[in-house]
Amino acid sequence: MSTSTMPEHVEIRPDTSNQSSDSLSTSDCLRFSQVVEEVIEEVRRVYPNIHTTLPLKELLDPAEKKRSKGVPRPQNCFMLYRKDIRARFTREGNALSVAESSRIAAESWRNLPQEEKNFWHALYEIVKMQHAIKYPNYKYQPVRGKQAKKGRGMMIVDGMKRSDKDDKSDKSGQMQYQGKFSATEKI
Repeated sequence: MSTSTMPEHVEIRPDTSNQSSDSLSTSDCLRFSQVVEEVIEEVRRVYPNIHTTLPLKELLDPAEKKRSKGVPRPQNCFMLYRKDIRARFTREGNALSVAESSRIAAESWRNLPQEEKNFWHALYEIVKMQHAIKYPNYKYQPVRGKQAKKGRGMMIVDGMKRSDKDDKSDKSGQMQYQGKFSATEKI
């Protein structure tokens, strides 16, 4: 992280070396909540001209609904930015779907000045800190789907192994594999 977005002295990680579980004591949680509050104030001080639709505490809270049953990943800077854009449209009476808010946020994000992007990156650092406090032993471990583990797009076409990406023409110039195959089998 560049030094322009967050002060260097803000590297907070809970010390769980003497704890056997993922949970922190009440006093540790209170102490880390105070540190997070101090970091939020520091971000407000460093970026006084950048305003959000949602209050920062609400913006930095994880989403209420979770798609997976495991530990949620921390929201990245773009997710935070999109969450704020969506809140702005909702306040104006124009509720957006996630897809619409993503499209609008992506277009807007590309045109943001670097200082504003740094602001959102600083908020992301706070979210990462909160996530590390709440889930001290968290490690992102994506789960692959069954189809991805098998064959990765390899098919048997006319008795030969072919990749989904092998859309090569035969000598007559016609495509050998177009659309759906009449006799295909995932391996």
